Amino acid sequence: MDFRKKTINDILGEKEIYDVLISILQKEISLLRKEHLTIAKTKSWGYNASMNGNILRLDSLELVTVATRTNLFFELHKTGGIEELLLSERKIGDWIQIIQKANQENLSFFSSGTTGNPEGTSHKLEKLEKEAKFWVEKIQPKRVISLVPQHHIYGFIFAILVPKVAGVSREFKDPIPTPRLKFALEEGDLIVMTPYLIELFADFNFKFPFGVSAVCSTAPLSSETRERGLQMGLQNIFEIYGSTETSGIGWKNDNSEGFLQLPFLEEDVFPDQIEWFYDSIRGENRFKILGRFDSVIQIAGNNVNLEETKERILRSELLQDLVLRLDGDRLKMFAILKNETDKEELQKWLFENLESSERPTRIEYGTELPKNEIGKLADW
Repeated sequence: MDFRKKTINDILGEKEIYDVLISILQKEISLLRKEHLTIAKTKSWGYNASMNGNILRLDSLELVTVATRTNLFFELHKTGGIEELLLSERKIGDWIQIIQKANQENLSFFSSGTTGNPEGTSHKLEKLEKEAKFWVEKIQPKRVISLVPQHHIYGFIFAILVPKVAGVSREFKDPIPTPRLKFALEEGDLIVMTPYLIELFADFNFKFPFGVSAVCSTAPLSSETRERGLQMGLQNIFEIYGSTETSGIGWKNDNSEGFLQLPFLEEDVFPDQIEWFYDSIRGENRFKILGRFDSVIQIAGNNVNLEETKERILRSELLQDLVLRLDGDRLKMFAILKNETDKEELQKWLFENLESSERPTRIEYGTELPKNEIGKLADW
C-alpha cells in the first residue's frame, strides 16, 4: 500500500494549474488597476504570455504583487527559495513549471473579499480531492460552468477539482445573465453560483434550460432566493455550508432549515454557532446555523469583516470615529469627520482604498455616534 501523501502533481494537471493561476492574475490585476478585468479578456493570454509583455503589461510593482500572491497560494516559499524564480521567469508557462517543481501537498486559500496582507488557511490537496469525490458522486455533473473565481476555496473545489475528478469539461464565464450564457448551457450542466448571483439573474428574468442544476455557497441561501432559482428553471440547487478555514461542512438540496454534515468529516469544526436537531419529516439528523462567532458578513458574495474595515477607514486620518452597518445588501456608515470640509476627500479615499463590497453606499455625518437610551450604539 502506498502511504505517500498526494501532491499537486498527483491531483492537478497543467491545465488546472493554469486555470487557477489565471484566476489569481485576473483578481490581482483588477485590484491593482481598479478596473474589472473580465474572464473574456483573459482568454487571449495563454502559456506564452509574458508578465511584462504586450498582453499583461505588468510594471515592476504589479509583478511583485502578483508574484507574492501566487507564492502564498501555492506555498512556494516552503520549498527553500524557489519562489524567487517568479521574478526572473516571466511567462505564464514558466510560472506553471515553477509550481510543478515545488510540488507542494498544500494550498493556501484566502477569503473572498479579503484585502491587505491577510494570513491564508492551508489545506491539504488530498483532503480537498476527497471532498470533490463526494460531490461528484452526489451531483454527477456532465459539465461544470463556473461563475465564481477558481482561486477561492469554493470555486477551486467545484470549478477545478469536481470536473477533474468527474472527468468532465469545465468552462469559466463572466457572471452576467446574457442570452449567450443561456444558449451555452446544456442539460446535465452544473453551474457554480452564489445567492447574490441567483438574485441578480432572477432580476433579469433569466431562464435556465431544462436539466441544469446549481451549486450555491459563500452566503446563506434564503428560501425566497431558492424559490426564485427554481422558478428560473434550475432543476436542483445544492447549498453548500462551509468556510475558507474549514472547506465544506454541510449541504442541502431542499428548503429545510438544517444541513446534512458531510459523512467523511473526522471532527466537528464549525465557524458558526450551530444547533443539532432531528428532522422528523426527512428522518435525518441535521444542524442549523444560529449565528457567526465573528464580525464577518456577506456582501455580494464577498466576506467583509466590519471591524477590520472600520480600522482601515480610521487609518485614513479623516475621521474621529465611525460605525458600519448592513443596509440591505450593501454597507452604510455613520461618520464623525475631523474636518467638516473633508467629505469629498473621504469619498475619494474610500474609492481608492476599499473594494466595492467594502465601500459604504450611504454615508451620514454627525458630531456623535447614534446611541439608544441606555448608551448602546443604535441604528440610524
